[in-house]
Amino acid sequence: FMILQDDIEEATAAAAVLPKFISSLLILRPVEKSRIRFQKDIAQRIVDAWKKPEKQQGPWLKEFRSQGVSVDKAAEFVVGLLFAAHKNPAIGSAQSYLYLMLEGTDHERLEVQKESAAFLAKPTSKTLEGKCNHLRRCCLETLRLTAHALGAVRTAREEIPLGKCPIAMAPNNGDVNSSREVTICPGEVIAVSHIAPNLNTSLWGEDAKKYHPNRKEWTNNDEYPSDYKFSTFSQGLHRCPGQKVALYIMQINL
Repeated sequence: FMILQDDIEEATAAAAVLPKFISSLLILRPVEKSRIRFQKDIAQRIVDAWKKPEKQQGPWLKEFRSQGVSVDKAAEFVVGLLFAAHKNPAIGSAQSYLYLMLEGTDHERLEVQKESAAFLAKPTSKTLEGKCNHLRRCCLETLRLTAHALGAVRTAREEIPLGKCPIAMAPNNGDVNSSREVTICPGEVIAVSHIAPNLNTSLWGEDAKKYHPNRKEWTNNDEYPSDYKFSTFSQGLHRCPGQKVALYIMQINL
């Protein structure tokens, strides 16, 4: 899997700068074949796992079977989730470490050390849960500031008036601060940024772009901020199914 992941990353970067006919034939198709071979291997493992007693089957295997998901579709889902569950938490873990070391206070680093020692002494999920947990706060604040998932693509189901919106214009076209009424029409496809609400000063305060793991959003006893305020894991039906696992991985790595 690690080889496939590296191949996908390299192919994505190369294909972005090469002509389509070259990248499709020489870069993307070979990687696609590697992915298909890997999926076939996963599919066979799923078949073998289904033959074992039900007690030895994990929740995903049981869910695939109960929902009537084909082996091929299940294998495709597993490969995609493996890619997201490994790559994204790995990036987030590194970013959390850098923010803690470069932007965090001595007190925050000391508290993280204490919690790390407690987890190593008794490695259970309960050690990693709770808003008072400094490890968790550091990871959530880093995810807020970085939101490395580029964004979401959605299709509008109804008319959405946005009101007056600023329009970016070149300086030689007149007023660079121009604005106009904007309405999203049903059926239009829109790209939604995850980082924009995360850095919005009207939602997070004037220090929205600063690293501050002790924000009230992470420390009070209420629920976490809504998915439309803290948008890193997306929203609704498309919300990241691996959010809890990703946070665990990041905290353990940190």
